[in-house]
Parts: sequence; structure tokens; C-alpha cells
Amino acid sequence: MKKVLSAAILLSLVLSGCILVTVPTPTSSPAVTSTAVELPTETQTGVPMLTSTASKTAVASATPSKTLTPSITPTRTKTLTPTKTLTPTKTSTPTKTSTPTKTLTPTQTSTPLPYTLQVEAPVYIKNFVHTDKGCNWLGVAGQVFDANGNPVLNLVLVATGNLGGSALNLTAVTGIPEADVYGPGGYEIQLANKSLASSQSLTIQVYDLQGNALSEAYVFDTYADCSRNLAIINFKAQ
Repeated sequence: MKKVLSAAILLSLVLSGCILVTVPTPTSSPAVTSTAVELPTETQTGVPMLTSTASKTAVASATPSKTLTPSITPTRTKTLTPTKTLTPTKTSTPTKTSTPTKTLTPTQTSTPLPYTLQVEAPVYIKNFVHTDKGCNWLGVAGQVFDANGNPVLNLVLVATGNLGGSALNLTAVTGIPEADVYGPGGYEIQLANKSLASSQSLTIQVYDLQGNALSEAYVFDTYADCSRNLAIINFKAQ
């Protein structure tokens, strides 16, 4: 009974770790096998671990590096803003130019006609001769003078053209008694029995008694106006 109790106590002590059991070592030395046992690392809670990071210090080279010569940077020119391009207008096609004809050599110039208009002519006034007719009269009258200013008689005045839709071809002779009221060497031609307006449709010209032209044919106008129903046209020799 004592042996059983002693064995139980001994087993209890061994299990509790209180008794160190010595195991005899064999005489021959067995080969030692190194087995790495990974032991858990005890980490202290709350205490940060400082990691030492070694910085690599650059060692300056004793040999100086080659200095680069800076290149010339081109200056940027200012870009011009293009102006507004005008839309070309449509060019008309030139017409065909006619080839000029050969110029004829002028023949000998004729002698200028001896009579021309006075500077003041024509002058338009109220009919002062046929006062009884008033506006029911329209005419042209005047005088013809030589180069010295003397009245010239027996020259023919011819008025032609169109007036009020009718063709005219009327004549008068200078120096007749009925025309003396206009002065020595006077003439008078009645154009119509009322005042009528006309523009550039009538001419008057001086002839001699043989029908030779002594002046150019000069254009004159008429007016449907009682205060201008008489045209005074004088001629003079050049």
C-alpha cells in the first residue's frame, strides 16, 4: 500500500513540475542534430519599436565634372495677327477695244463765217411792240452790226426748227421800216400767236440776199411766259 501511495505522489509531483527528473546520459555521444525551433517573439504592448534607417551619404567626387556651355536660346518673334482678307469684287470682263481707223488728214479749213452772236444774246423780255396782243404773240427780233458797230441792212435772217409740234422755216430782212422799233438795221420774226415753250429745237442764222450763209446756225429757246415771249438776238461781224 505504501508503494502505491509513494508512486502516486511522485507522479503528481512530476506532472506539477516540482521534481526534476534526471535522465542518465548514454556513454556514447550521439550525433547532435541542430533543429531550429521558432520561438514566438514577445512583443511589448504599447512600446513602439524604433527602426534605425541608415541614410546613404553621397561621397563627393574629387574630379570636377565638365561644365556645359549654355546654348543660345532663340528669341521668340512676335506672331502678327493676320488682317481681315477682303473679298475681291467681281471684275467685269473688258469689252473688245476696236482698232482705231486711220485718221484722215483734214482738208483746208474753210474761211470762218463773218457774223457771230453778240456776247449778251439771246436776251428774253416781254413783247413791248405788239402790246395789243400781249401773250398771244411769240417772236424773235434784233439787229445786225458790222465790225465797226454800224447797223447792216438787207441781210436775211432765217429761223427754222420745230415749235409746238409744227415745223418752222421763217425769214426776215434787216432794215425794213416795221422793224425800226428795234433800232437801225433791225429785224423781226413772229414764231407763234401764243407763248410756247421749246428747248434746243429752234435755230437762227444770217444769210446774204444770194442765200450764202454768213453765220453759223445758233440754237435758242422759247418760254410759255408772257414776260419772256420776245427773244432779242443781235449779230455782229468778226
